[in-house]
Amino acid sequence: MSRINKINRREFIVSTSAAAVGAVATTKGEERPLAVAAPQAFRSPAGSLIPYSRRELLRQGPQRTFMADHLSEIAFPLGGIGTGTVSLGGRGELRDWEIFNRPGKGKILPFTFVALWAKSQGGTATVKVVEAPLNPPYRGSFGYERESAQGLPRLKGARFTGAYPFARIDFDDDSLPLKISLEAFNPFIPLDVDDSSLPMAIFHYRVACRGQKPVDLALGFSILNAVGYDGTAHLNSEHHAG
Repeated sequence: MSRINKINRREFIVSTSAAAVGAVATTKGEERPLAVAAPQAFRSPAGSLIPYSRRELLRQGPQRTFMADHLSEIAFPLGGIGTGTVSLGGRGELRDWEIFNRPGKGKILPFTFVALWAKSQGGTATVKVVEAPLNPPYRGSFGYERESAQGLPRLKGARFTGAYPFARIDFDDDSLPLKISLEAFNPFIPLDVDDSSLPMAIFHYRVACRGQKPVDLALGFSILNAVGYDGTAHLNSEHHAG
């Protein structure tokens, strides 16, 4: 068999990319100097061609932060290996429930959310869903679906940072004397297949007081009992609103 038939996908991409960059020329036929040097590719122990240098792969930098309209496009998968996943949305919502042995992009469990009750000393009690508000464009033609609880008050904003398997959301709401954040992650342990395959996701909510007065608070998790649900039977308003 010839060498051409043996080339793999990575080698093909690297070779064609290098040829395309090297062929750049001016209208007079003179070759234009390359603006960016080709990456120092190397082979992995398994024999695959890695089209990046080791320095590029190991280089550290700040995590990207997403806010405002970008939050609606985030779905961070949580769940053990081979157990299905539920995604944490950028606003703090749970979406894309794919734990029923079938794809479920956009699927939600009705009336599933985390709520905060808080009351500062001498103040009035406040209840809000621990999510940022839904951002436009609003999908659908009949307004909010009550099963997604979009009519309930929410926190004013959020900032999402993620580096798999960890996701972090810092919530913003200056009407509350509280600082609220969420860290969610998988049971992902390198070289430990058994514990990495546990059917679970961990949600760590942290609430700190920003004012001088003490605050009484409670977090409550409303979740539909999905035991026995096959992922295809009809549920009212089972699609993600964002």
